Amino acid sequence: MSSPNKSKTKGERKSEHKPELWVLIASLIAILPLCFVSLILLSMAKLPEHLFWTLLFMVVGSFIWSLVYLQRRILFALRSISNALMSLAESDYSIRLGLCERGQILDEVVRSVNRLRDLLHAERTGAAETGALFARVVEKVDVALFAFDPHGNLCMVNERGLLLLNRSRKEVLEKSAQMLGLAACLASADNKVLRLNLAGSASNWLIKKAQYREFGAPRELVIMSDLTAPLREKELEAWQRLVAVLRHEISNALAPIKSYSQTLGWTLRQTERHEGWEQDCIEGLAVIERQTTALNYMMQSYKNLNQLPTPVPHYFDLQPWLAEIVKQELRLPVQIFSGEPLELYGDRELLSQALVNIINNAIEASTNAQPPIISWQVLTRPGNNHTWLTLDITDFGEGVANEDNLFVPFFTTKAKGSGIGLLVCRGIIEVHGGHFNLMNKAHGQGCIARIQLPLPLSAHH
Repeated sequence: MSSPNKSKTKGERKSEHKPELWVLIASLIAILPLCFVSLILLSMAKLPEHLFWTLLFMVVGSFIWSLVYLQRRILFALRSISNALMSLAESDYSIRLGLCERGQILDEVVRSVNRLRDLLHAERTGAAETGALFARVVEKVDVALFAFDPHGNLCMVNERGLLLLNRSRKEVLEKSAQMLGLAACLASADNKVLRLNLAGSASNWLIKKAQYREFGAPRELVIMSDLTAPLREKELEAWQRLVAVLRHEISNALAPIKSYSQTLGWTLRQTERHEGWEQDCIEGLAVIERQTTALNYMMQSYKNLNQLPTPVPHYFDLQPWLAEIVKQELRLPVQIFSGEPLELYGDRELLSQALVNIINNAIEASTNAQPPIISWQVLTRPGNNHTWLTLDITDFGEGVANEDNLFVPFFTTKAKGSGIGLLVCRGIIEVHGGHFNLMNKAHGQGCIARIQLPLPLSAHH
């Protein structure tokens, strides 16, 4: 094995001696004038020969000693500074320069190098600690993290990602997203849910995307969150709530049926019946009929919730349709704030069912007897040229106490409500490609039921 000195080229060895040569030339330029002046003065003085040669020897010796001392001091300081800077470039912060002799001009340079060393050391230590913390967080988070280079090759993965792929880090790094089965994730938009079959199991994953740079090169970060467990928890919670509500409603309906059935059976088994027993039987059977009717209505409502009929769309005018529905309401005179004439395209009967239900809710909420108001406007959504009808039914009641439970099945604040009406209305509007929402008014009392429906190209008369 060759030594470092022998491995250097001739050009590199020459370049190492250039600083020494320049320092020697600078030292000569600085000392030669003084030496010439001393020699001239010495030659002009009439001195004995032995004294002349003694002084000449002393001048030449002082010149050589000064030249060597100056060169060594400057070269030593410059080499120390050079070594210190090279160590800093290699992230070695163990070298700290000492000051030169008092008053030397290189002291300020040494202090600057030491300050640079302390600053870089502090920043490097902080960056290392932050990087270690980041690496630990990346490894411990319960989401799969993948980073891809511009060519779609994997350059970073955490433990959760390796567990998802069921491979070792060595097997997946530098592999393409296509080979790893992550091409759909890399091509996906941000904040999108995908169903993927990874490691032999299919699950729903929420995909989030981000960009960053590493050593100046762009990276695409893919964050994958497994939604299977949360969705199952929500599904189980919904079923438990549904079963609890059904159990409660069915128990309430069956309790009087059971009670009256037992009473009627006991009465009919008696040989001597009390006076008016026929009327008691009629009333008991009427209660049983009412309870079974209510139970059947609840089950029918649940059926309507899950089996909405397929719309049969056709064109019809908006304003006459609204006037016809409002005319059927006799409790309060619903007001219509007429807008521009429009033509809708949809199932008129289904939409009428939804609108009648919404108006009925608005009138029942109007405890102050102030009639609801129907108004509409046409809006164009940003990014396309499609126009939408925004139909508002505004009441002046007490508003909605809990907006989060509005579309929860069987949740109702009415004494005789089933908790299905708003869900059916929303389902009807959504099968027409629209949106339905119920919100409290921003100013004043009451709430707004907002229906948004896409308009056909020929909507404007």
